[in-house]
Amino acid sequence: MRQKRKIYFFFSNVIDSAIYRSLILEFASEEDELFCVFIGEKSLPLFNYSKTLPIISRHILRASKIQIVQLIAVYIFQLAISRPKIVFCFGQTASIVGLTSSALSCKAQRFYLRMHTSMNKVEGFPRGILYDKLSNFLAQVIVVPNKNTKNYLVDQENVDADKLVEINFGFHLREYELSGSPRVHIFREQYDIPENSFVIGIASRFTHFKGLQYSLPALTNFLDKNPQGILVMAVTGEEVPPELDRLIKNISRIQLRMAPRGCDMPAFYNSLNVFIHTPIDETVESFGLVYVESFAAEVATIVTLSGIAKDICVDGENCLVVDFCNTIEIENSLDKLFIDKNLRSKLAEKARQSVSHLTMTKMRHEYRQLLAPPNKF
Repeated sequence: MRQKRKIYFFFSNVIDSAIYRSLILEFASEEDELFCVFIGEKSLPLFNYSKTLPIISRHILRASKIQIVQLIAVYIFQLAISRPKIVFCFGQTASIVGLTSSALSCKAQRFYLRMHTSMNKVEGFPRGILYDKLSNFLAQVIVVPNKNTKNYLVDQENVDADKLVEINFGFHLREYELSGSPRVHIFREQYDIPENSFVIGIASRFTHFKGLQYSLPALTNFLDKNPQGILVMAVTGEEVPPELDRLIKNISRIQLRMAPRGCDMPAFYNSLNVFIHTPIDETVESFGLVYVESFAAEVATIVTLSGIAKDICVDGENCLVVDFCNTIEIENSLDKLFIDKNLRSKLAEKARQSVSHLTMTKMRHEYRQLLAPPNKF
């Protein structure tokens, strides 16, 4: 019997998602011996999922600068003994620990998934920029989720294009087909959304590169003109910056609903008439899961072209595209979709077709092919 191939996955501060679960499940197989290392509090739910599978996993709650150095030392020793064939890293801290320790201890092929583009530069994180350079240097293969990230790494970070492999994120698209489902009724009831209301949705972090400082004023003006309008914001639990807090408070409490990002997201999308996602430039989104999620749920969507939107969004065909940082265009697009029900229906139908290729099965197959022995890298 052939000896099982040893693979190490390192995760840091990643939110539990179907994408990561599918990748873990794909390599928790009879032919592979998978070891998963989870770093950070946010990774705990994914760690708990891993414990339901026949793999070896470990969770490290925190990783300060000193602890990162300690972890590197620990895994230099462990990888030297274990001698894995592949080390694959997801998240910045995970990449520093996994790539550094494997480069110094074994002959494993070193991979990492680049999950951001210009965020560290836009947010002004010099340490993050340094970590990016180190990860780019240590990795033998960098997986990117779309052409946008690939072009950014080549043009802005001088990464050798031969190092880059593009694999789109995958989705369980049928999970977003909830027309007539009781889940939608339950969601609307839970957040007190009247049946005759015009519902607009935002799913976003409270950070300036998501463009909320431009979409919220447009929404305020629209809701003032249209009392039947409701805004539902599915947001993470992070602290709201003062600028955005002031903008949110300008919206009538009667017309605003706040839901956690961990709510029933397919039901959230299926409760909407319009979804808005308007990042501030073409590079700040590495992928942009919400573009695909709203398209899969057949929602008329207002977007700026960032991340995967550059590949799937066509103005007037499957969405309405607005310029970056343009409140007036966002409001005008809202007015247009509010008035024209036929346009909303047309865009929604085409949107679903535009993401039909982004399946979880396809993504898992492409990762399996990438890591299949013997590996071309």
